[in-house]
Amino acid sequence: MKNNKGFMRIVVIIIVILAVGVIAYYTRTKNTTENNYEAIDQNIPVVNSNNLNQDQQSASSILGYITSDQVGPFSTGELVPNQTLLSQAGYSIRETTIFPEGMQTKEYIVSKNDKDLLTFQLRPISFGGVDVLVGDIRVTSPEFKTKEGIGVDSTVSDFIKAYPNYRFWYSQEEGEHFVLNTSSDKENLQFFLDRSGLLNPDKSFYPTRATISDFKTDAKIVSVRVY
Repeated sequence: MKNNKGFMRIVVIIIVILAVGVIAYYTRTKNTTENNYEAIDQNIPVVNSNNLNQDQQSASSILGYITSDQVGPFSTGELVPNQTLLSQAGYSIRETTIFPEGMQTKEYIVSKNDKDLLTFQLRPISFGGVDVLVGDIRVTSPEFKTKEGIGVDSTVSDFIKAYPNYRFWYSQEEGEHFVLNTSSDKENLQFFLDRSGLLNPDKSFYPTRATISDFKTDAKIVSVRVY
């Protein structure tokens, strides 16, 4: 009789262990499935939201986000995002040709709801003879913002409040450029102004150079470059 009771205890323990294992497996599978569906439902197509770094997570509540190397689903130095995911998120891409410095270059225009959002070029790094890595990105739509809420159509005043340690610089290389950087030692995220925001749009900056004081405080950022 004692032997039968001992045998029953062993059977019960085995059943409990199996039940715990089944529950754990089901929970793991359910969470993975939910994460995959969550990625498809987001406005910005990512494989899994857990892959976003802290800056991206804090900015992901905005419709589109800009970081030092990423605009929405496009990351510099990374593969062009999966076309199926882009389509599911409402993005479309069309190819065009530009001629910077007289050199023929392919450029890709990204749109959503019939509005152009950004352009990007591919880096001259090929796989099987085809360039596939995202290079220079130029944001032209206010849909994308930094985690501080700055982007196209933000004013000079907005920018300075968000980045008090900003840097402004002026260049006439390959055309005239008025550029704001978020800090004096970080140059890879560039916010562009144009002459429409100057106090005197006809002012010449030769041999002098433009300064931020030449601009109205409500002058707007016209594009953002990530490269």
